[in-house]
Amino acid sequence: MSKRIKVGDVSVPALTPLALECPVCCEGYNGAERLPLNLMCGHTFCAECLNKWLARGKITCPMDQKVTTVPKRDDVLSLSKNFVVVSLVSDAAASSAALAPSVSASTLSSLPSSATVCETCEEKHDATHRCLECQQNICEATAKSHRRLSTTMTHRVVTLAELSAQPELQQPQPGAPQLCKSHGKPLELFDMTCRQLLCSFCVPGHLQHRVHTVPEAAALCRAELGEWTARLDALAGQVEATLSACDARGTEVQEAHDREMDKINKACDQVSILLFACCSCLLFVFLS
Repeated sequence: MSKRIKVGDVSVPALTPLALECPVCCEGYNGAERLPLNLMCGHTFCAECLNKWLARGKITCPMDQKVTTVPKRDDVLSLSKNFVVVSLVSDAAASSAALAPSVSASTLSSLPSSATVCETCEEKHDATHRCLECQQNICEATAKSHRRLSTTMTHRVVTLAELSAQPELQQPQPGAPQLCKSHGKPLELFDMTCRQLLCSFCVPGHLQHRVHTVPEAAALCRAELGEWTARLDALAGQVEATLSACDARGTEVQEAHDREMDKINKACDQVSILLFACCSCLLFVFLS
């Protein structure tokens, strides 16, 4: 059985060091030059190795020899990021710091840059910025990568000097992404099986489920909604046709009822005439 670690209120599988390293250069992943990126075959390598392969003309996976086409020419960062590995790398580094006394955001932002290190890159460069969505202090290189990646380009990244001068920037902004109550990470994923929002660190507990980014899940849900709307429209048409048939049948039944009642009334009239005639005959016989 794999070893598990406790993160907040959630127990997740513990990762081995190899799981957090590029299998080619054996260097640890980070949020900058060694960003973990997914190839089309599903294998993950760091951006630096992928850049070297791309410079030779194409990216061929060393695991299965499948060729990956880069969406944006000469830009490996256009490949999808392995956000699970990125989050686990940063959380693995933060988990050791969680045992130390916590420092408030205002105190941390007021410290000199030499005392504040990047919380995402392995080299521990001096932090110069802070991502207000990820709640992490980051270095200049990571801040640039943050602005380029499609998953983080909408995050609010400010310098530590700006944060020190304007502490109110820490306040949640209207429309800001919700944070996971268990891990404090943005809820950027959606489990189509459980129908619930997830952060990247929640994913190990949902490995057998259909997990997509929120925009992808929204598109899938809209497609499902469109299918159900079409089904309901078809069902509504069938119900309307059935009601029309019932109305037509009801009209026929009412007309048949009216015809039969007319026959019954005429028969009753004839019976009344016959009874009157019989009574008249009997009275004439009796009097005579």
